[in-house]
Amino acid sequence: MIRRISRAARRGGCLAVGAAIMFALTTPGTPLAAASTSQQVTVNLAADTGPVLHGASGALYGLSEDNVPGADLLDPLNVQTIAQGPPDAAQHPNGHSDQVAPEFFSAGGKWLLVYMQDYYSDWPYQNVGISSYLSTVVAIMASIDHSADASKYVFVPFNEPNNIWYTLYPQDSGFAAQMASFEQDWTEVYREIRADDPGALIAGPNTSYFDPTVMADFLSYAKANDVLPNIITWHELAPSSVDLFPSHYANLVSLEKADGIPQLPVDIDEYADRYDQSDPGEMVQWISMFEDAKVYADMAFWDISNNYADSTVRNDEPNAQWWLLDWYGAMTGHTVAVTVPQPNTVDTVQGLASLDTRKKQARIIVGDPSGGDDTVSITGISRATFGSEVHVSLQSTAWTGYDGSAYTPVDLAEGNYPVVDGSISVPLAAVNPMAAYQIILTPAGGTQTALPAAPQTQQYLAADAALTDATVYSQGSESNPNGYATAGGEDVGSIDEPDSRVQFNVTVPTTGRYFLSDYYGNQTGDISQQIMSVNGGPWSFISYPPTLNWLFRSHLDMYVDLTAGSNTITFGVSDPSIGTAKGQVTMDDIQLTYAPGSVPGVTGPTTSYPAADADLDGGATTVRCTSTCAAPQVVAARRGSGAEFIVDAASDGYYSLSLGISGRLRAPASFRLLVSGSQLKETTATSNETSDVVYLHAGINPIEYVNDGNAPVLIDALQVTPDTAAASSAVTYAAAASGNVLSGAAVVQSDQYAYDGADVGYIGDGAANTLAFTGIQAAQAGTYRVMLSYADDETETTDNYNTDLIDRGFTVSTSAGTSETVYARNTYSWDQFDTVEVTVQLAAGTNTITLGNPSSYAPNFDKIIVVPAYLS
Repeated sequence: MIRRISRAARRGGCLAVGAAIMFALTTPGTPLAAASTSQQVTVNLAADTGPVLHGASGALYGLSEDNVPGADLLDPLNVQTIAQGPPDAAQHPNGHSDQVAPEFFSAGGKWLLVYMQDYYSDWPYQNVGISSYLSTVVAIMASIDHSADASKYVFVPFNEPNNIWYTLYPQDSGFAAQMASFEQDWTEVYREIRADDPGALIAGPNTSYFDPTVMADFLSYAKANDVLPNIITWHELAPSSVDLFPSHYANLVSLEKADGIPQLPVDIDEYADRYDQSDPGEMVQWISMFEDAKVYADMAFWDISNNYADSTVRNDEPNAQWWLLDWYGAMTGHTVAVTVPQPNTVDTVQGLASLDTRKKQARIIVGDPSGGDDTVSITGISRATFGSEVHVSLQSTAWTGYDGSAYTPVDLAEGNYPVVDGSISVPLAAVNPMAAYQIILTPAGGTQTALPAAPQTQQYLAADAALTDATVYSQGSESNPNGYATAGGEDVGSIDEPDSRVQFNVTVPTTGRYFLSDYYGNQTGDISQQIMSVNGGPWSFISYPPTLNWLFRSHLDMYVDLTAGSNTITFGVSDPSIGTAKGQVTMDDIQLTYAPGSVPGVTGPTTSYPAADADLDGGATTVRCTSTCAAPQVVAARRGSGAEFIVDAASDGYYSLSLGISGRLRAPASFRLLVSGSQLKETTATSNETSDVVYLHAGINPIEYVNDGNAPVLIDALQVTPDTAAASSAVTYAAAASGNVLSGAAVVQSDQYAYDGADVGYIGDGAANTLAFTGIQAAQAGTYRVMLSYADDETETTDNYNTDLIDRGFTVSTSAGTSETVYARNTYSWDQFDTVEVTVQLAAGTNTITLGNPSSYAPNFDKIIVVPAYLS
């Protein structure tokens, strides 16, 4: 939990405690927004509202290239719809439907919406006339892949036609003529699409907001002229959408009924404001609203196309919003009724809940941007499903910025509750307004492993620090929805004078080591610095990697030693004792967590993943634990069934995997072990656990165990721990090494931030320009992971408001026969090196790995790390 030290709380924070039988939750002090009086969210498990749709986890331009931001990030989310540009579109250099379709459909996607007008370069689109546009439509239809997935494409002929090409404003005198012009053009384009593909799905009218007059006219016309879309679309892009969407949807349903139109599916194919996205507390209200209406919805595209609408960081790494989407994606069964004090009121407590009677699990998600003092009352608890006592576990995922990675959610509390008259009450107390909370309800089981005390994190706002030659700026809020999310709605910038200082006066309860997260923005395109001092001690330089812009927050993590009581932590630019820092940053806040040892979810990911919380397949189901287990439920897996764990790795490296088996094994249990969807090996549990060492990339790694034996097994939990002893199996090869072969224009370049001070650039843009790593040693033939360290800061200037990053691709070929194309996410700087993983085959002995790109430039590379995919 985060204890926020804000202007409102300078008088000091209290420790509120909500207690119930075997369950106590320590909570933060006064949040940024003044806490409301006690508020109750009521979840009625007996009030079924329909199957879980997972409709609200879509994104507009959420994907940019194949595997960017990463298939491992996409697969767990149960995404149903996305919206992308057509092939060869000029509006954006990437995010075209043909580039991302295979990955999206392989992840189970339902519909891929094609924004056809994004073929044009200008924003708003250049008005070329309907005749010219029809020829473009023909070209787009011809370019769509006519594969087995062709029926899943949805064509969106017009985008925001109320503002672009037409002015559909009912109050204007020319409205009727403009509406008639749009409808005539809609008809021509609609019929052209159907002529090219009689079974094509078409969506519209796709206005920038819901206007009842426009929608009524459009539906009546479309019905009369047999040009009804298959899917109704419009945008909800204002804070007031949270208030008004239910009435918009109800109005649509009444219009359809009046015109005798069967109720059509709805996709709100752009939703949420910039200040909402990345902030789990804000996003709960949107997700719950759309899931409640059972409509599809795609998060808006405000900045870049390679981070799934501000949910991901680098390659395959999540931020806090991603974990909210993961919780949503993990809901199974049916949704149930949730009652809140102020339904559909912007920035108030909202929630959604599901019940799976087969798994005997309920999942509840709550967020409260007002920072209320909240309680969740759960009613309708069936004795047939849950028994007379239930187990409650509570987690949180709090904002980590747009560019700041988030470890696994923090486990706050858990315990057993007696069910009284079918009800229990779970206190959340004063919640973090930028966090989402998840409650998992199961039948109470046998003895569970004790949960460590929830971490207490203090947050200090830069805007409240003692400032010298630095400026406080107001940022995103309900009144400034296009601004960026910040803690408290303000940040500090212009920290660029020699005497500039940001001094945090902090008070901590215990002497010892603290984990400090420094939330910042760095738009310089290079590594920036500040100087830092603790309690007036010596200054030291700290370095900040670049972010997309000054407000696209990331966090720099470090440890500091503090004494009980008052301390000062000061950031500055220059001091005679050390010199002057280069570049500059903006500062949002710092967060302090007492961390004498590891703190799961704060200093690193959790190491324990209960099987009952995993994604079950092949008929696996949960049963009550009757012995000592990691959770009240274990997973019963017969042959061919199993569990997929969403494992978070703090960094690239080897990890020990131990799958625990509950109960007595009469014979060894055998499993197929899959990592990222690919079978890695067979593994066996002899004394109630498996033991494997595998290489994982930083971020999300789906790890699946499928029972391959004849006897059913009870899976308890997966333990994942870094294996430092195995690190010696990873071998690093420098790109600039003299033994490598640089062909064509490829050249060694000096870079102080690169491995050994150099990288290799100008690879690609022609088949002859390659970098070949020679002397790659493999002890035996087989599957190897190659971690490629690269930098890429290419952008493209187009006539739209987005930042169009280029996520460069490259070919990887090995002397043992591997040949594939890989794309890697932009790093914002030529001095910022990230890694991307590729799996290759190597022969026993000496191998060569060659990188190139025959059609365009590859990234710069400074090294590769070659490792066996697993150790025997």
